Amino acid sequence: MIAPEVEYFAEGARQYCAFIENADQYPLTERLLSVATLLADLYAAGLRLPAVEQPDDQAPGVGSTAPRWEGLGDLTFYWEVGDPYQWEAPVVGSLSDDLLEIYHDLKRGLSTFEEGGDASIASAVWEWRSNFAKHWGEHTVDALRTLHRAIRRSIDESGEHRAAQ
Repeated sequence: MIAPEVEYFAEGARQYCAFIENADQYPLTERLLSVATLLADLYAAGLRLPAVEQPDDQAPGVGSTAPRWEGLGDLTFYWEVGDPYQWEAPVVGSLSDDLLEIYHDLKRGLSTFEEGGDASIASAVWEWRSNFAKHWGEHTVDALRTLHRAIRRSIDESGEHRAAQ
């Protein structure tokens, strides 16, 4: 039996990946609101993933090809600070890259998860959780901060605001 928090996370990962694969179908403001909502839910669900042992036969994840995340215009690049506790100069970040890095990490885990069986599920959870700590979690936090500002700009420019689906 799959733990509820794992099933919840897997469903969130499916929704995020499906959205990224079809994001070009949505107007900019709706795209920003939707991806911010999906990421906030995934981040919270990632914090709740159970600890599992690293599988002995941890195979490298299956590669995935993500669509390009285009159409962000001047909202694509932003300034970021790598570690907020170290005094360093800011560097340029890319919202598109953040969203696609998250996509790749989640999609690899989904491929393993959907093979089914206890070993595959444990392997997927281990991959999601370990990558959350060192990779996609960082991109998620950077993307959420940037999306918050991008949504405000988009709403200010368009004059409209619709709740995310």
